[in-house]
Amino acid sequence: MRTMYDHIEKIRQHNPEIRLDIGQPDLPVDQRIIEATVEALRAGKTRYTSAYGITQLREALAELHNVSTDQVLITVGGKLPIYAAIYLSGKAAVIHPGWPAYEENLEFLKKPYTTIHATFEDQFCPSFELLDSTFDLILTNYPNNPTGTVLSRAKMKELVDLCNDHQITLLADEIYSFLVYDDFVSFMEFDCEDLIYIGSFSKSFSMTGYRLGYVVSSPQWIRKLEDFQVHTVTCSVEFAQWAALKALTLREEINSKAHDIYVSRKKATEKALAGIGVPFVPCQGAFYLFPKIQVDSELFGEELLKEGVSVIPGVFFGDYSHHFRLSLVSDRMEEAVSRMGAVLERLT
Repeated sequence: MRTMYDHIEKIRQHNPEIRLDIGQPDLPVDQRIIEATVEALRAGKTRYTSAYGITQLREALAELHNVSTDQVLITVGGKLPIYAAIYLSGKAAVIHPGWPAYEENLEFLKKPYTTIHATFEDQFCPSFELLDSTFDLILTNYPNNPTGTVLSRAKMKELVDLCNDHQITLLADEIYSFLVYDDFVSFMEFDCEDLIYIGSFSKSFSMTGYRLGYVVSSPQWIRKLEDFQVHTVTCSVEFAQWAALKALTLREEINSKAHDIYVSRKKATEKALAGIGVPFVPCQGAFYLFPKIQVDSELFGEELLKEGVSVIPGVFFGDYSHHFRLSLVSDRMEEAVSRMGAVLERLT
């Protein structure tokens, strides 16, 4: 099975001038977080911790999300608890377009699943009609990777009600919730009877290499996910957890700065795409756009790579061969779109 990660590795070997393929912020880790990391190392914070995570970080996240500490688990990245939830599930539902890791994990674990296909014409808003009591897990990701869309409050309530009626666990991967351009509502604001909320420090603080995520859920789910973590990777890195604790104290300041930068890039990119006649659904959150083109996006991506710009073809996110994902992770977005326009002129 060819994965998006295989494709990214191929791109890495080409070493393009402007990389818009990877979902990694180009903004540096705040120096104060770096200093906290070094201080933790010097203080000997290099040992095993509880598989639940250090108490201070769990308490800080519990306060942030207005839950009790026993509802918080610190994890090795945001992907591990998603993998664990899939491992512990039966039949799942996955929304397309979506982060490829959901489906890749389901395939790897040989779990039965059904995809919900959302369309460009419907602004990538999914229909949940197929959900019934044969499902026990649905994977959601809003703000969405790769489209940058969010769900309306009404649509979220519809899904929560269906999950409650059919006893389906709703996994809400909201790692991009720090970056929204319009109104955003979290699934945590609804009365969902069985919710697994996934958070991360990777995107909001550019701490991708720290491999640190967290879960907010019921104490029952927290115990099950902790049991999975302790029997696989043991625990999260100790000094990374202390660095994350410092990051939370800077959360509003850092997120505000990132928001201003990404808003500027979003506006410039959307204007540039409109200028070359490429349609798109406006980005409502996260740092992605999923434009639609008339040519095959894999061919487009190959030709664009020759021009020093990398994107991800839409086929890695579902049945979207005429779409591609671009990440707003460069200060050369307008130049990149100009090169896209030149390639599209050649191919059409």
